[in-house]
Amino acid sequence: ISIFGGSLAFIVNNIIEYNIAELSGGIGLRGPDTYVANNVIANNLAGHYNGGIVLNSPRITLLNNVVAFNEAQLQPGVRLIGEGVDSVLNNIIWGNISPDGEQIIIDSDSAVVAFCNIQGGWEGEGNIDVEPLFRHPESSDFHLMSTDCGDPYDSPCIDAGYPDIIDVFMDCSWGLGTIISDMGAYGGGDSG
Repeated sequence: ISIFGGSLAFIVNNIIEYNIAELSGGIGLRGPDTYVANNVIANNLAGHYNGGIVLNSPRITLLNNVVAFNEAQLQPGVRLIGEGVDSVLNNIIWGNISPDGEQIIIDSDSAVVAFCNIQGGWEGEGNIDVEPLFRHPESSDFHLMSTDCGDPYDSPCIDAGYPDIIDVFMDCSWGLGTIISDMGAYGGGDSG
């Protein structure tokens, strides 16, 4: 997805996988205020920059996404640029590959990154750095494992999201555990 210009962009409830581009394999956006929620952005390849997501906007909200296993020469996972980066909540940013090894780069002093599972770690309230235990990522299933759904383990991302956000739907395809938001694309209020 490439968006340049405009005043507002909503990117919600998408699976963006297996794309190949020179720049921005998953989402490349410049210009509008941006709200990105409940997406799986995985297995994309950029020949040079930004395998997963690059957002260059005045205001950015990144909520309940999976950004995983994207690849680029530079900036494989998430790069956010803009003075008004508001919130990065309940995301799983994991397994993205590049020579520099960065999962997330934020060019803003105002960003709040909280209740995310980021490989390699990230400073912020509720952030963790632990294997997310996706059900079958090799088959593009980025739902979280849950013993209640017949999986052998419970993902540490279940009920680990921002406490003021709830899982609207509760079953093996969406929210798991209690109504506290799960991290990742299938938790939170925008699911469904």
